[in-house]
Amino acid sequence: MKPGDRIFAIGRIRQANGLTQIAVDSVRLIAGKNTLKPAEPVAELTESLESLPVTLQGVSLLDPAQWTPRTGYTGFAVDVTNGMKVFRVFISSNFDLYKAAAPSGSFTLSGIVSQFKPEAPYLSGYELRPCFLTDLIPSGDWEQYCFLPERKRVS
Repeated sequence: MKPGDRIFAIGRIRQANGLTQIAVDSVRLIAGKNTLKPAEPVAELTESLESLPVTLQGVSLLDPAQWTPRTGYTGFAVDVTNGMKVFRVFISSNFDLYKAAAPSGSFTLSGIVSQFKPEAPYLSGYELRPCFLTDLIPSGDWEQYCFLPERKRVS
């Protein structure tokens, strides 16, 4: 499966840590190369945004020491802030950002809204899950981000 694939999945609906999931038994490709829904800029992560692509603009790492590439079996969590709010971000070991060096300064970050809250009520615990290296776009002089080679500076 690739981003943009439309699929038909059979399985059981379950809930894990506040997030509704499908425990897939089988999957069939219906169509490929569909246009992905663009990420919308948001000011907070909420239930109504769960499983949707969103963008946090003008954020920075709250504690750069939390960015621990290549550690954690499933990934690692970091906190980012826009100066007014703190957002939890989970960097999955399934994606290239997991291997990247910590960003410095301000950046824009896109991803899918997820939830991780072990106990009811499931009204908090929202987090952003970036999927691609290009989900992190540095503000200002971004040539320092050598892990984004596909982005070129335009004069």
